[in-house]
Amino acid sequence: MTPLVEVSRLSITAGETRLVEDLDLTVRRGERLALVGESGSGKSVTARALLRLDPGLRLSGSVRFAGEELLEKSEQDMRRVRRDLVGMVFQDPMGSLDPLMTIGEQVAEPLRLRGMSRRAALARAAEVLDDLGVADARRRIRAYPHEFSGGMRQRVVIGIALAAEPELLIADEPTTALDVRVQEQVLALLDGVSRERGLTVLLITHDLGIVAGFADRVAVMYAGRKVHEDPVGATYASPAHPYTAGLLAAVPRIDRHPRRLTTVPGAPPHPAHRPAACAFAPRCARRVEVCEAEIPLPRPTATGGSVACHVYRESA
Repeated sequence: MTPLVEVSRLSITAGETRLVEDLDLTVRRGERLALVGESGSGKSVTARALLRLDPGLRLSGSVRFAGEELLEKSEQDMRRVRRDLVGMVFQDPMGSLDPLMTIGEQVAEPLRLRGMSRRAALARAAEVLDDLGVADARRRIRAYPHEFSGGMRQRVVIGIALAAEPELLIADEPTTALDVRVQEQVLALLDGVSRERGLTVLLITHDLGIVAGFADRVAVMYAGRKVHEDPVGATYASPAHPYTAGLLAAVPRIDRHPRRLTTVPGAPPHPAHRPAACAFAPRCARRVEVCEAEIPLPRPTATGGSVACHVYRESA
């Protein structure tokens, strides 16, 4: 599979604070990559930076989409990229939808921006929502967001992202605030749509429990840096980084009944106070002296990925 997205040494800065540092990331055509980490790890701000949605942030490095450098494009050209090439599903569907516009008008808007007539765009909006499992879509496109349930609103947001048939879908915490049953429906929907269309998907999530049945590869971020990347099977079978292992151990399982849920002790550092060495060292039970002295550089894993960890070879 050829790369669709190639991120090289991307750094994201807000004021004097470095939010993301020297990130390398590749998403191949037709692939589903999960970008995982706790809140504050830098995964969502990375997703937004790919589309340059936050003009107040300073970006350096390289972000290439289908071979074209996005960080050098004009804002007018970036609007075309957002409109035609990349769809984004945000984590708060109610906050993403305009309460004063009908569902149909909002799904049709990307098509109207491409020059389609209002009637044709609304007809296409109904087809998109019907494909996404919204019952009686031709009638319900006249409804407003507050008339839809949380799960149905998330289907609408997905419909808006897919209406213009993009090459890449970025889904930022698409199952947040949904109950487990609806989470499963939304993920199954994304899985079916991506397979049917050969769509490339970048899934942003803090929950490794939803990744196994969806993603092809997993990239793990911690404190603004990528610390681990591997095929999904290897990630779950033998996590190469202690942080990945901690996240996996914290996922509840129906075949285990612990008296207390497992957690990763401590908390991630504030971006303004990131340690000069391994940022995970203060929380890591396997740290050694070098972990508190040097930033670990990425090295290949035995399964074709990469890991930034001083103790990896000792555990491989």
